[in-house]
Amino acid sequence: MKQVYDKNHVERRFEPGDWVYVKLQPYQQLSIVNRKSQKLAARFYGPFRVIEKIGEVAYKLELPSSSKIHPVFYVSVLKKTLGNHATLSSNLPESVDGAVPKLSSAILNVWGRGRKQEFLVQWQNMPVTEATWVNRASFLQDFPNFYSP
Repeated sequence: MKQVYDKNHVERRFEPGDWVYVKLQPYQQLSIVNRKSQKLAARFYGPFRVIEKIGEVAYKLELPSSSKIHPVFYVSVLKKTLGNHATLSSNLPESVDGAVPKLSSAILNVWGRGRKQEFLVQWQNMPVTEATWVNRASFLQDFPNFYSP
């Protein structure tokens, strides 16, 4: 059993000051991007600086202040970066509770009636092809002044 474990095991260790990418699962992190196909969503975000080592297998990262993701990550979701890391290449989602962190720009279509009514919403600075269906109640809660029934 030890030989099989050692054959596939990769030892990962990071020091404070190292730069790493964070792997986020698109099926579990629905707040990142609302896409028709989650397979096309980005898997790695960053790079981010390691602040400190917590225990044997967890690391605290320096995330942007707008991020609402917990800054401690398990070692298996981190990947060391190579090269210059002066600037951040991508932003983390602002929310992890399923809320859409974007601003709406237009309602393109309405479907359903009553409590099951949904809006096809075009998001600001996004093409029409990235429009998503949003439940009416949650949309009105997030954007109370946008739509008047």
